[in-house]
Amino acid sequence: MSQSRQLIDNLDVENTNLADSDHMVLSVSPAPTQPSLLTYMPTDTPDILDLLSTDSEGSALLTHVIVEPTVDSAPVESETVTEEFEVVTDESPALTDQPGILQQDVRLSQSKLWEILSNYYAQQGINAWQHKVPSFITSSVYCAESYAETILSFLRDYYSRLDLSEPVYIVEMATGTGRFSFHLLRELERKLACFSALGNVDLRYVMTDFAESNVQFWQSHIRLQPFVESGKLDFAVFNPLVEQSLRLVVSGEELNCAVMKNPVIAIANYFFDSIPMDVFQVENHCLKEGLVTLKRNAEVVEPDSEPHISEIEVEFEYRALEDHDYYPDAELNTILGHYCSAFESGTLLFPLGAFDVIRNLRQLSNDRLVLLSSDKGFTDADKMMLTRIIHANQA
Repeated sequence: MSQSRQLIDNLDVENTNLADSDHMVLSVSPAPTQPSLLTYMPTDTPDILDLLSTDSEGSALLTHVIVEPTVDSAPVESETVTEEFEVVTDESPALTDQPGILQQDVRLSQSKLWEILSNYYAQQGINAWQHKVPSFITSSVYCAESYAETILSFLRDYYSRLDLSEPVYIVEMATGTGRFSFHLLRELERKLACFSALGNVDLRYVMTDFAESNVQFWQSHIRLQPFVESGKLDFAVFNPLVEQSLRLVVSGEELNCAVMKNPVIAIANYFFDSIPMDVFQVENHCLKEGLVTLKRNAEVVEPDSEPHISEIEVEFEYRALEDHDYYPDAELNTILGHYCSAFESGTLLFPLGAFDVIRNLRQLSNDRLVLLSSDKGFTDADKMMLTRIIHANQA
């Protein structure tokens, strides 16, 4: 408790009652005209995995690890920027003209769910995190401290192979509010002071997001300015699903495989569960593909209006596959075949978008990638395969 109290005092905390002494999660006082980077957000809107992880009575099979606290905060004042993002698919999704049905019998990775989600983030900008999008756990000081220790441990181990004349970049993807970035930058600064041997490592942090309005928000935020002025922080609009390079906003430099002389440390918090994936079932060691139908309650909304993720009902149908050559990529098919042979029955989410992101990051880093990720998912294969996903019609 004394360590938490000392940390609170050092951070000039506005309300120490908001501090979690177990996790040292703090709400730092905002600048007079800006929202705090550290405002708590409750989880009143389900994400994609929540939609997929309910039983036939609607009860959650996957529960949040922690319930996020709610505090009063002023509305975020930021300009809304509408942008379009590319969703990678293998073929055209099956659209339908039936009332209330947006799509019928398409692969999950090709469904409009991902477009709806991307449009929501693009339209809302930083407002998406104002009482909507969960980020409490992955934006805590506890998480930032763990990441800082992991990053510095890697740099110590890899030190003899670093090119000390070139920077080591930390690239955070889908950064969101910037709250985690702020905590991690402070932790790295504090801990680096204890390792004189790493004093000549030029460590640079890059906050990235799909939405340009989020980048503009961070760039103008007073809490981040000291890191920008010291040359330790830059920003970029970056979609790692389809891009293998990024241009920095402050310095104007382009980061690509030609200029990366050291490993890239990539951070993906609450990201991989929000980009395209597929769903499969294994039954008696036979593989079935999951096809989704998206429905919207047309009676309570304007039929031609843009659908919101909370309005969507997802139905599943599973169809047997004759062979395992499901994807053009043989490596992905090998992974699918492993689950089919290793497990007699169960359901699995196949992170297609995450594989694309990792491929692009490997290209950016010249195959010297350090990936740190915190997300909703399973760490035990047996538990994953026991999870049942609700569907209306099963083949």
